[in-house]
Amino acid sequence: MQIEHIENSLAAYNSLRHIIAQDVEEVWVLALNSQKLLLRAGRIFKGTADQCLFHPRDIFRFVYLYNATGFILIHSHPSGFCEPSAPDIKVTRQLKKSARLLQVEFVDHLIITSMGYFSFQDEGVF
Repeated sequence: MQIEHIENSLAAYNSLRHIIAQDVEEVWVLALNSQKLLLRAGRIFKGTADQCLFHPRDIFRFVYLYNATGFILIHSHPSGFCEPSAPDIKVTRQLKKSARLLQVEFVDHLIITSMGYFSFQDEGVF
């Protein structure tokens, strides 16, 4: 089995772009070790064409299950528009605060569409 190094947003995007759904919103987590090696990728939630409700505790449950020291959150926008919505920004900020409290690195949050991706980290939203 090949170990995948997730050193930036493009590597995270490439790790899921072929398997994440483009017709409904999905939320995935990449659990990483301290060297940013991928421990596990998992779909946490599957929603509808325009929303996917999830709870932060389920994100952290997945991260702790694989003894990860960090994670990247990735979700799809079936609309093809990859700019974050107000709820996307709000949940990202809440997860960032929670991760700090739980001493887990929240590396990035990506929004994936069929045309590309948006990285909260690259765009300075963090």
